[in-house]
Amino acid sequence: MKKIMYILMALTVASCAKEEKDFCRQMDDPVFKAYCLEHFDTDGDGKILRAEAEEVSEIAVPSMEITSLNGIGAFVNLLRLDCSGNRLTSLDLRNNQKLTFLDCRDNLIDVIYINESQDIPELYKTPFLHDPPLLLTVNGLAAKMVENKRPISFEAKFTGENIPESLTWESNLPSFQPVTSVVQGSTVSLSFAKALEIGEMQSSKLYRMYATASDGTRSNFVRFGIFGKDPIIYFEKPRNPFTALVDETVVFSVFFYPGEGENGTPSIHTSGEGCNRSFASGVKIEEDEPVSWNRTGLKRVVVYFEKNGKWTKDTLYVNVVEGLPEIRHVD
Repeated sequence: MKKIMYILMALTVASCAKEEKDFCRQMDDPVFKAYCLEHFDTDGDGKILRAEAEEVSEIAVPSMEITSLNGIGAFVNLLRLDCSGNRLTSLDLRNNQKLTFLDCRDNLIDVIYINESQDIPELYKTPFLHDPPLLLTVNGLAAKMVENKRPISFEAKFTGENIPESLTWESNLPSFQPVTSVVQGSTVSLSFAKALEIGEMQSSKLYRMYATASDGTRSNFVRFGIFGKDPIIYFEKPRNPFTALVDETVVFSVFFYPGEGENGTPSIHTSGEGCNRSFASGVKIEEDEPVSWNRTGLKRVVVYFEKNGKWTKDTLYVNVVEGLPEIRHVD
């Protein structure tokens, strides 16, 4: 009798252990994992258990530089997912069969996996390779730093025919308060006589600004900041990330500031097969540089500067594809 009891106890323990699986272990992106723990770990034990995962109906992680949403399958009752403006290369939503809204624009995605019978009524993926329906620039570029007392201007341009009534400017700068602008025409501007009026910024750090229209259309993000004493290096264009076709020329430009009282030149290299050129001789600062790839896949162009053991760098992500991102139904 005792032996049978021990076996039953062991089976019960095993069953409980299986039930108490921590879904965080499937999340290999630290930013996504931290978001899930902050919003869904209701008992504060540092885990996402099944009961907690089943309570989640919405996940909003736009413009957070997330590279993977592995583990999202745990949220089986998920209805809405906004993962736009990240660095995702694929998306597996086969376990999220209740999903009704998905915004995955401005990523590096070339394929979305869903079930054969699955349907997502509101699906927003990159409809074309280059300009989104709402294109945002800062001082005419994708990224820009200025002196804190110099003017700075953000411009939103609607590239389609359907113009909404208003749009709201938002930023990951903690002190920035969202601003709503009435849309009159296809172009809307948000200008500051002095950059420091945007909010409390750390010098030599890039922040993000994006806009959301009243009809739900979201722009790409742009990066901005103010100068300081430290070195700065970043891609002024194109948008980052960027999707291009095989053998299509991508034109980029780099801004470089070695730091107060410093000098030197940056280095550059590419990763990913099929690049049409070598950058052994470096690049011309703030001048157009063309590059292309003859093979598909995620490519990186990295510029970096080392001074006294301290590294400053920026990475341009380019997703080279044969055509538009596809939805692949899987049994």
